[in-house]
Amino acid sequence: VFFWLKKAAIYLDKLFVSMVDATSPENSLGLNSRQAGRGHSKNHLNYKIYGDIQSDYYYKIKLLLFYLQIDHESIHVDMYPRETESNNFKKMNLNTRIPVLQISAVKLLTDSNATLRFLADGSSYLPSDPLAKTKFLQRQLFEQHSHEPFIATARHINKYLGLLNEREDEYHGNQVSSHKALTVIEQHSSVASN
Repeated sequence: VFFWLKKAAIYLDKLFVSMVDATSPENSLGLNSRQAGRGHSKNHLNYKIYGDIQSDYYYKIKLLLFYLQIDHESIHVDMYPRETESNNFKKMNLNTRIPVLQISAVKLLTDSNATLRFLADGSSYLPSDPLAKTKFLQRQLFEQHSHEPFIATARHINKYLGLLNEREDEYHGNQVSSHKALTVIEQHSSVASN
């Protein structure tokens, strides 16, 4: 499981780092290599991000906020016990999931990939070219459909539920699909680093 976590964290990190190569004017996605985040239009806002650092969804938002140099306040919300089930949290997200990015007193974003898209808009982390922008979305959808249901679910079963007997078959059943997803991640990482 640690191997999976390491690979997933490397993938998320490379998702952003590989998109902007400061040594060349254009990279594999056709992005301009201007410095992302410097003078970013969102820097003047006072964001709050609610989440648990153990969540890879929270991590990728924090990572992009860091790369974009956007000031924000982090508010820890424990996944276990389920603080997200509280009435106060449900006022922010009825779906009771983290992370939640609070943009203002009444504006909230509750999906990590939608939040990434919002934060990256106007920076070099989100390409302006339609094909490159679609490839960015394609990578996000891969993460949502190939990483999350297999690698993240297996991690959740093992780490947070203690590999309960009633979910042990599901955990082991995710192994083949998890390794397939990791192979795709590995191939993508090797192409992006060339």
